[in-house]
Amino acid sequence: MTLQDPQNGQDNLAQILKEYGHAMIRVGQLEKELALANQHPQLQKQDDSPVKVQPQKEVMDLELKLQGREQELVALRLQLETTQAELTDTKNKLKLAAEGNYIRHRKNKEKRSGLKRLLMGRD
Repeated sequence: MTLQDPQNGQDNLAQILKEYGHAMIRVGQLEKELALANQHPQLQKQDDSPVKVQPQKEVMDLELKLQGREQELVALRLQLETTQAELTDTKNKLKLAAEGNYIRHRKNKEKRSGLKRLLMGRD
């Protein structure tokens, strides 16, 4: 898995959410149109086939697109969680490394001062 720029990931997520919102609005509009068409059967008698089939096809297409966007959103959330876990792990490793360096530095300093005392004859 590659690491992405967090800002780029947020921009992608914002774009997906925006498209998701537009798709939901369009689905709602098409559902209202279908409901109105079903309430007024006399309006359907005029050239029935193109009017009825087209909105249903659009609704189905939008629902498929919406499902794809939802799957993409889930994948992005998973990627975000994975990246956050990797970041936390890296922070912990750096913290442990810094602590190890500090301890090693203290031990070396103590060894040198003891060695100095022995060499200088102070004991």
